Amino acid sequence: MKFQRYLHVDADMFFAAIELQVHPEWKNKPVIIGHPSHPRSVVSTASYEARKYGVHSGMPVKTAVKLCPEGIFVQPDHALYNQFSHKMFELFKRYVPDIQAMSVDEGFADISSLMLLYESEEVLAIRLKEEIHSSLGLTVSVGIASTRLLAKIAAGRHKPDGLSIVIPGNEKAFLSRVAVAKIPGIGEKTQALLNSRGIVLMQDLYPFSLKEIVHLFGSTGLYLWNVYHAKEEEVICTKNPSISREYTFEENISDPDKIKKVLMELSKDIGFSLRQKKTKAFTLGIKLRFPPFRTITRQSTQTKAVQSDLDLYHFACVLYQPYIKQSIRLIGIFVSNFNCDEELYPDEEEKTELLDSAMDSVRNKFGKSKLKRLLEIS
Repeated sequence: MKFQRYLHVDADMFFAAIELQVHPEWKNKPVIIGHPSHPRSVVSTASYEARKYGVHSGMPVKTAVKLCPEGIFVQPDHALYNQFSHKMFELFKRYVPDIQAMSVDEGFADISSLMLLYESEEVLAIRLKEEIHSSLGLTVSVGIASTRLLAKIAAGRHKPDGLSIVIPGNEKAFLSRVAVAKIPGIGEKTQALLNSRGIVLMQDLYPFSLKEIVHLFGSTGLYLWNVYHAKEEEVICTKNPSISREYTFEENISDPDKIKKVLMELSKDIGFSLRQKKTKAFTLGIKLRFPPFRTITRQSTQTKAVQSDLDLYHFACVLYQPYIKQSIRLIGIFVSNFNCDEELYPDEEEKTELLDSAMDSVRNKFGKSKLKRLLEIS
């Protein structure tokens, strides 16, 4: 049985570590990144020496000053940090070509197919860590597991300069003593609800069946159940093949206009593929990934098969509507349940046929990026 394996890499106290490269005289001192004179400034990063005083990211700088008056407060230099980030990810790509950045200081990659190149997952991780340290003077913590979320949790297990590998089948044991509050995506209100039911550690959930946990905690229960059962995301099962397209944003985004523009581009790609295959689809779905890794899919089956760009776009928007106020990192469209038909469009859709056909001809000749469809996105 083949196991999917993911690597998560997270630079340790990234901004503070870079400042220590520039100012080695600050070594072993409490370094705090945040505008020291700005009244509403918050701490971006704190060195481990500063964290001993209770200083942490997101804390108001004025609070950090009270906790650690001897701290070295540094105004953030984002241009410098971005330079280091770029160099760091270029080094990552020497070992993990398809690594995807989650932020300036962390990323993840599917490494399932890389094991033919390395003796083991541990060898890959150690070489990557050594390369970053020797080239940039920074340490990174690495986690490897069967899902992206577990890999992220593992990367934070032994910071700084840590390495944690969760062996397939050992996920429950790994998570057993982890507090539910430490699971990404579990906020204070959800934590309070879980705690009120006696759920403090992940192992407190293990005696519940899936039905019970969903009944008690709804979608949060399903999310946590998937976490400790090492399920990467919801899977759509269909006897038919599917066509899918997806887009990952550079950062989390909640602007519905921008998201709908991406949906339009994805719809055009899907529609183009359907018409090239001379087929239509009865079932259309969308895929949404929320921070940090929670992924859902939603689909609907129509009474009439579709293949036009606008039909696909409008159905996708209907599925996206309930999540329009939520921040997302990835959005995708997929179609399945195909119906091959010689007559691609009925008579009443002649105008749509002519438009799509004309657009396809231009795409075939000049490329997909040469033609844009004007559309009022509402």
